[in-house]
Amino acid sequence: MNRFAAVGLFVEAAKGKRIAVFTPRHADITDVLRCFERVPRVVEWPGVRIRHYTGDSHIDLGGRGRITLHSVRSNVRGISADMVFINQDADRSLDDGRHDDFHRDARAIVLPAPRG
Repeated sequence: MNRFAAVGLFVEAAKGKRIAVFTPRHADITDVLRCFERVPRVVEWPGVRIRHYTGDSHIDLGGRGRITLHSVRSNVRGISADMVFINQDADRSLDDGRHDDFHRDARAIVLPAPRG
């Protein structure tokens, strides 16, 4: 992920959106978090928390928006978000059968996310 993508996602999360970011491999999540940490607006945001635990990596913007990070190989069932961002063609790292399943599941992530 480059800094421009990180800033764009941060701006959307600051508006209160929940964003799910998908990387090609689980190991890439650390690199994406480092990209966010290098953006001054992110680390200076009041109440921002950047967490990286096995199975739970996220950036919480002090009760406003939230950015969660996942591998395309993760189980995406149960995830709900306002926006899905697929980092660096992560979906292309999947074989053909799983590629279609991932896209179906990614579309389902944003469907049940009404804001009211």
